[in-house]
Amino acid sequence: MVRPNDPVICGVYSIRCTITGHQYIGSSKHIWRRFADHRGALRAGKGHNKVLQFAWDVFGEAYFIFTILEECPEVALSEVERKYLQGELLFNILKDVENKFAFGEK
Repeated sequence: MVRPNDPVICGVYSIRCTITGHQYIGSSKHIWRRFADHRGALRAGKGHNKVLQFAWDVFGEAYFIFTILEECPEVALSEVERKYLQGELLFNILKDVENKFAFGEK
């Protein structure tokens, strides 16, 4: 839940499974609100990333950590996110930052 006093943070974040080490990389102009959106969707079984949703369902919420990886200005979001998408053990299906919005990612 986003509280009124939560700072607006723009940047790149991860949702990591502590059991497997796999992580989902995302970016947002308001990370705290995005975390709340992800949690709500995953809890409801409606996460937009089916691989992440499957892992959430198998292991449970207690085994996932939401982390801000890097703060950056909005104009740098794509570049910074692209850097993190070069890693291994990713839940991300799409690694093309420029086209992810066509698939409903925020």
